[in-house]
Amino acid sequence: MLKRLVDNFIQESGEKAQKLIRQTLEDVKKYAPKYPTLKRPKLKDRSLFVIDPCDPHFGAYSNAEETSESYNLQIATKRYKEGFEGLLHKSAFYQQEKIVIIGGNDVSHIDNPFRTTTAGTKQDTDGMWFEAFQAAKWANIGIIERAATVADVHFVHCPSNHDYATGFFLAQCLQAWFRKRLPKWQECCI
Repeated sequence: MLKRLVDNFIQESGEKAQKLIRQTLEDVKKYAPKYPTLKRPKLKDRSLFVIDPCDPHFGAYSNAEETSESYNLQIATKRYKEGFEGLLHKSAFYQQEKIVIIGGNDVSHIDNPFRTTTAGTKQDTDGMWFEAFQAAKWANIGIIERAATVADVHFVHCPSNHDYATGFFLAQCLQAWFRKRLPKWQECCI
């Protein structure tokens, strides 16, 4: 069902958007770095660590004078990375055999250039849609690379109401980026 919705989105987006989407995925596939296989010690106790850094809303904007707290792309990126590091630190006592990262979950605040959610609800935003997408992409690459230094990584995309299509495209970009490192990639979890 999700693939059909994305295919429909691409068809309705027009030729220019289709070309941009395809070119972006091809560029990522061409660049995909080859990560070395890490030798890990044998673990006496096996454990799975599931991390769900949900609701970062890359691209959301708030002003402290109006909402009592500021939020923008820089703050989203900083909190995302610090939160992930904090969770890794708290779990360091347990030796993880695998880390599952749940992606999506309103990773982007908007789903189109009109600054609306998937359903069309207008949002206050910091920057353009593509700046939010890039910030989310680099933040996710960073946490996946960091997690891979601790244990094997499995990424699962969970669709959400703010960025149904954008979140899917981000998961596709991450899949292409890590295709040489994470062969058992899971596209979607519903």
